[in-house]
Amino acid sequence: MSVFSLATIIARPSHEASVREALIKVNKKVKETEKGTIQYQLTEDTDKAGVFYMWEEYVDQSAYEDHVNSEAVKSFQEETRDKLDVKLIMMKGCRTELSEDETSEDGSTTSSKSKSEIPEYDDENADLILVSSDETRFKVHSYYLKAASVIFRNMLQNPDSMAQSGERPMIHLTDSTIETANILRAALDVLYGKQFPDDHRKYHARLLKVIRFLQKYECEGSIDKIRLLLHRWITSPDTSAAWSAFIVSAALDDIVTCSRAIRRAGNWGIRATDEKQGSRDSSSVFDLGNLSLEQFSQIPVPMLWAILRATKSQRTLPQKNDGWSKVASRFCELLGVEGKC
Repeated sequence: MSVFSLATIIARPSHEASVREALIKVNKKVKETEKGTIQYQLTEDTDKAGVFYMWEEYVDQSAYEDHVNSEAVKSFQEETRDKLDVKLIMMKGCRTELSEDETSEDGSTTSSKSKSEIPEYDDENADLILVSSDETRFKVHSYYLKAASVIFRNMLQNPDSMAQSGERPMIHLTDSTIETANILRAALDVLYGKQFPDDHRKYHARLLKVIRFLQKYECEGSIDKIRLLLHRWITSPDTSAAWSAFIVSAALDDIVTCSRAIRRAGNWGIRATDEKQGSRDSSSVFDLGNLSLEQFSQIPVPMLWAILRATKSQRTLPQKNDGWSKVASRFCELLGVEGKC
């Protein structure tokens, strides 16, 4: 079972050259001295100055720990002391490959050529396999991933060094919170440019996790597509869609779009369905005292604070659209973007 990780190293301004030199040095030293290191590939972001990526793979956990405690790593840390903004492990996990019809540890027989459980991503012409955290395989075209994500682009620069399934390189995703089959499928739909589902009530909770996936892999263009979707929701005849737009905008830290949703959805009433922790009848979904626990927990703390303060500034809960426009303006002011709302 091999262990892999993807590290992002960001140099502080004016230290890019010395950090690059230190990375090249540690890269060479690791390849020369660490027998347990399968892959140690350094790449530099061509769009962002001072950003480097290190794709690493080790024969097992022990080899990984030997690397972390090696003299090469200690020397690198000493050379780059006070020169880095962040050294962040973006992805770390384990993978094991079973050959065709090989017996697994529990005695069952597993085929390495098993079909994807997602028909839309079972294209025999695809050149890459993504494996979700719950072991569902997606046959995908690497072009879409490389076009959308600088992280995937750097990972796929040397596919020959990666695990293989037949003739295809394979990437195992390990984060069970945002890399399950359901979330991965929805994220791939965004990367492939497919149409978003129409039912915002069912989709917005999943979209929150898709956003976290896209943020993890730095898919900025795909996130912009979601912003366009939110504007469609806000202008939808179904006023309740603006509430979904507010929740998703808050996850994106998009204060301006949140304020537009407040203006649109302020007078939309809600009705309780859960006697234990549900909401009561209210003149507005933004009457926070009447939200269900689930609704309340979806709003980031800064947004909650701003709405509470903004509605309090009106003394009573607004009953007309112009009142909610004032709440939206105050909301932006409290969060420091009053000139943009």
